[in-house]
Amino acid sequence: MTARRDWAVARALEDGGVLLLMATDLALPHWLTRRAKGPLSRYTVDLPPEKVIAAPLTGFAYRAAMRLAGPHKAWPHLWAAKRTAAAVLPKLKRQKPDIVFGLDTGAVELFEAFDTASPRPKLVLEQCVAPRTAQLKMLERLAPYFPAETYEARKAYTLAHKEREEREWQMADVIVVPSDFVREELEAAGCDPAKLRLVPYGYTPPDESASSRKRGAQLPLKGLFVGGVDHRKGVHDLAAVAEAFRGRIEIDVYGKYIAPESDIAEWGRTLTLHGPRPFSEIVEAYRQSDFLLLPSYLEGSALVVYEAMAHGLPAIVTRETGSIVTDGVDGFLIEAGDREALARTLQRLADDPTQLGPMSEAARRAAGEVSDETYSDRLMKAILS
Repeated sequence: MTARRDWAVARALEDGGVLLLMATDLALPHWLTRRAKGPLSRYTVDLPPEKVIAAPLTGFAYRAAMRLAGPHKAWPHLWAAKRTAAAVLPKLKRQKPDIVFGLDTGAVELFEAFDTASPRPKLVLEQCVAPRTAQLKMLERLAPYFPAETYEARKAYTLAHKEREEREWQMADVIVVPSDFVREELEAAGCDPAKLRLVPYGYTPPDESASSRKRGAQLPLKGLFVGGVDHRKGVHDLAAVAEAFRGRIEIDVYGKYIAPESDIAEWGRTLTLHGPRPFSEIVEAYRQSDFLLLPSYLEGSALVVYEAMAHGLPAIVTRETGSIVTDGVDGFLIEAGDREALARTLQRLADDPTQLGPMSEAARRAAGEVSDETYSDRLMKAILS
C-alpha cells in the first residue's frame, strides 16, 4: 500500500471488515497527525496499529534517494519496492491471507511471493493510472516542450516501470481500474479485459456549507485549475487561450510548480498562479469559482474533478482525466491538446453564463453518486465478486 488518497484502499478494506494487514514502507501512527509537519503528515494512518506493518528505514532511505537521484530516475522506486517486500513478506505469509491487494508497479514482489503459494490467494491489483504504453504516447506528444535529455530521462523511467506493470497484469486475478479511460488503455495495451473491474473514486466535502457564489451570476467568470503546474496537466494550453478572454474569464491556478521557471513565468502572464496552498484554501477556491479546468494529457482518475464536482463546479476536462463528467450535462469533454475546442468551450460559457447554474446542480448529483462513503462498497463488490 501507499498513502495515496489518504490510505483510501486500506481504509475501505477495514470498513468492509476484510483488512488483515496493511504493509507499506512508511506509516506513522495517527496520534502523530497534529505533530507531524510538512510531507510527513500524509503518512499518518488511522488504522488499528496491530494491522499495520512497515519498513520505515527503507521508507526514509527511499525518499532520500529520490532527492539525491533527481527526477525521472527509476532505481529508487525499484530498490524500495524490493526492500519493502523483503521486510514485510515473512509476516504476511504467516497470516495466510485469502486476498492480496497491491498497487501498480509496487506489487511485483508481493504477487510473486504468493503466486505459487498453496492455497493460492486471490491477487488483486489496482491500476491507479493509465498504463505506461499510454504514458509513452503522451511523452511523444509533449516532447517538443522538453529538452532532449529530459525527454530521454522520462522515457527511460517509464520503460522501467512498463515491464513491472505488465508482469503484474499477468499474475493478477482481478485488476481494479478507476475510470473508463484506464480500462480502455489497458485493453489497448494487451491486458485481459475479463480481469478488469471499474471502481470510480469518490469525495465528500468536509462540510455541507454551500458556496456563497451563484455560479454564472457574476462577471468575470472564475475558472479554477488545481494540480501540478506542468505540461502533462495542460497548463500551457490554458495559458495559450486565456488571453482572448481577459476581462470576461479569470483563471486561477493552484498547485506545485513542476515545469521550468521560464515556462511558469510565461504562463503567469495570462493565468493567476497561486502556487501550492493548504487544502483548506483549495476548498475555499472550489466554493468561490464558477467551473473547473483540467485539460490534462494523462491521469488515472483525477481526484480534483471529484472534489470540484462535489462542491458544485462543472468541469471542463479531457477524456484522459478519467472523470465522471457527462458532456454538456455537468461539464464539457474536450480532446487533450485541442486548444480550439478549449477556446470554443470557454466562449460558450462567456456568451451564456446562465447555463452554469443547472450544470452546477448536475455536478453535485453526479459526485454524490460516487461519494467517499460508498467507495468501500464499490471496492468490496469488485474484489469479492
